[in-house]
Amino acid sequence: MTTASLFQWVELKHNIPNSPVKAGDRGVVLDHLRPTKTQQEPGYILEIFKDSETLDVVSVPI
Repeated sequence: MTTASLFQWVELKHNIPNSPVKAGDRGVVLDHLRPTKTQQEPGYILEIFKDSETLDVVSVPI
């Protein structure tokens, strides 16, 4: 598993439930999330862009 650096561009491989974000959308890594008692997997907070506008800010597992 490769981890992304802060402010690195990434492409989503899956749709995000309850969000307009879809597989193939691109975003920037804003933060790394460590595992917690309620969220067992590490993850990222991403700002997703579409047509140079922010589409959504989402948290996703790595």
